[in-house]
Amino acid sequence: MLYLKEAGTGDYETEWQFLSSIPENDHGLTNRWNGITRNEYEDEVLPCLFRYAKGIDLPEGHVPETCFFLYDGDKIIGEFKIRHFLNEALRNGSGHIGYYIDPSYRGNGFGTEGLRLALLEAGKLVLEDEILLRTGNDNRASLRVMLKNHGQIRKQDKGNIYVAFPNPGKAVRDDYTIQKLEKDIWKGTMLPVDYTSAEYYDISVNRTDSGFRIPIEKKPFDHVFTHRSQDGEYPDRLYEDWWEGAEAYGIVENGELLGAIEVCPEEWSNRLLITELFVHEKLRGRGYGHQLICFAKDLTAERNYRVLMLETQSSNVHAVDFYLHEGFTLIGFDSCCYTNEDLSRKEVRFNMGWFPNTQ
Repeated sequence: MLYLKEAGTGDYETEWQFLSSIPENDHGLTNRWNGITRNEYEDEVLPCLFRYAKGIDLPEGHVPETCFFLYDGDKIIGEFKIRHFLNEALRNGSGHIGYYIDPSYRGNGFGTEGLRLALLEAGKLVLEDEILLRTGNDNRASLRVMLKNHGQIRKQDKGNIYVAFPNPGKAVRDDYTIQKLEKDIWKGTMLPVDYTSAEYYDISVNRTDSGFRIPIEKKPFDHVFTHRSQDGEYPDRLYEDWWEGAEAYGIVENGELLGAIEVCPEEWSNRLLITELFVHEKLRGRGYGHQLICFAKDLTAERNYRVLMLETQSSNVHAVDFYLHEGFTLIGFDSCCYTNEDLSRKEVRFNMGWFPNTQ
């Protein structure tokens, strides 16, 4: 079981051994305590960390910062530094959270779970509405950890990628209801269905003597892939004319659309299609996507459709993984849906389906 403990609240010996072993610089995370002695940790470092957490005796340009250790059982495997607010340098620099995972534990999901726990702790400490992190362009593993925790890429420069998360400590209503979005009011409403991805599902169609072999494997992009709905020929909008019989449902607050799902029956095949799914960034990671999918599943079962279908892309790994978690399965793909170069562009249409009678 993984959990976080603030520095100085665990076994001093274990904390010292881990902190003193962290390199002076690991992918931009600096550690001024590398190589300290056991006595220095207890007599100098811990009092310093306690003061920094309270905003006392801060070095020039620094802000209050709380240090946590990530435990796997009784073993420390990571460190997370949480800055309580950002000054201008941090806003354009390392952000709210810096973290380090023991190299022997990397690549096994510990960083992803550790960051999830750290974001919850940050919700108790951070003053701003968003929590910002930075990672290097060459640190794809760290970027995947952030995106798996529902981070949204805010900007990118030659050296770094800046990722934002909603602050879980800020009050967000949890009593939203899903309501019918009337066509005469919401028709044409644009949905900013944008995404970024550090990975894609690679598809290779190979002819063999006995047929075809089509492996589908998750692989890292060489560069971060970004999709912006408004840049395409057909941006996402509610109640498009070609979806005859579409129905849209959503979450609305003070006239603002915070989430929506649009479905359209394919009567000849007795299938229900999800034609749009949108969750506002301030509600992402809070279960509203799951609620909207469950709403569509209920419609499928109530109306006796044999399958609930949707379209996504091989480049949108987060969406594919979300749908798999929701019980959908891959039922087909179209390797030239958008262009004749979809395979080489790594943006292949995936068709996914949920079968009510098998659940």
